[in-house]
Amino acid sequence: MLSLEGLCCTVGGFSLKDVSLSMAPDEYFVLLGPTGSGKTTLLKCLAGLAAPCRGTITLGGRDLTALDPALRGIGYVPQSYSLFPHLKVRDNILFGLAIRGVSRAVAERRLSETAEILQIGGILPRSIDCLSGGEMQRVALARALIVQPRALLLDEPFSAIDPGLRAQLWLEVKGLLNSLGVLVIHVTHNLVEASATADRLGVLIDGKVEQVGAPDEIFSRPAPESVARYHGIRNIYTGEVAASGDGTVTVQCRGFRIVAPAAALGVGRHVKVCIRPQDLKIIREGYPVREELRANLLTVEVISSYLCNEFYTVLVRCGEEIEMRLPADICERHDLSPGKRIVVGIWQKNIMVFP
Repeated sequence: MLSLEGLCCTVGGFSLKDVSLSMAPDEYFVLLGPTGSGKTTLLKCLAGLAAPCRGTITLGGRDLTALDPALRGIGYVPQSYSLFPHLKVRDNILFGLAIRGVSRAVAERRLSETAEILQIGGILPRSIDCLSGGEMQRVALARALIVQPRALLLDEPFSAIDPGLRAQLWLEVKGLLNSLGVLVIHVTHNLVEASATADRLGVLIDGKVEQVGAPDEIFSRPAPESVARYHGIRNIYTGEVAASGDGTVTVQCRGFRIVAPAAALGVGRHVKVCIRPQDLKIIREGYPVREELRANLLTVEVISSYLCNEFYTVLVRCGEEIEMRLPADICERHDLSPGKRIVVGIWQKNIMVFP
């Protein structure tokens, strides 16, 4: 188990603020957050490259907080890979063993095993400047894994990879590291990458861990407003509680009312209502309405729509602007030209209310 308790670290004008996390020995944990949120600073604290001003880091019950980086049993792959340009691939990979004084026979055996796992045996004699982005990534992974770390830190490991290759590498690298049974902490700002790779996910914003949980939990029900906004959810509205009870609250927003699942809140209290764009559905005239949509039917006016990959983003107005995300085939069945009035329903169970 890797544990961080109340970790604080100040670098320049930025500070990590009381970060507490625990990760299981074979977990693939993804730390998600915007640029400048402190993700790399946190990894450097774990690796021993930055000193926390408060808090503790333990691995398997052993206190690492003040320990030399080479003695921590933690591998680190920085975003730039930091490969040595004057060394061949094989010497880059062997570097960590050389400075630890590992015998040549053991080093060569580990090199052969690691190269086979990562399928890089054919590039061992090459110079670093002759490698592609994907090959450099594998060499950096090999250099970190050959020392047999108990935990591995990956800082934006796919940022230098061509977009067309990234999705393939996400699953390939995760499958490989899972098979090795090593704890991985993978830092990224890419929402899709985080969702595809994480066993469990933590969201770091402005130096604070805002939410930790399974990917489906965090993406379907972002707990604080800051996480919802980071996910790109624009449908966040201020309202006032008009009724409360039986596990739901009714919130009066500007131009519409929303019935949402929530613990009891006092009538008159000001709250924020958050609606994911994919949770709005077009209601076709003359067709039955599903039970989950009936409490929240709105008549809206279409403002605009545009295609993004396989989904249309549709902006509608009902006192407030509301963003919808619809599959292309669904959207193309309807004439959603600007000015048209349509009825939409909102999945009640997915509406979030923030005090």
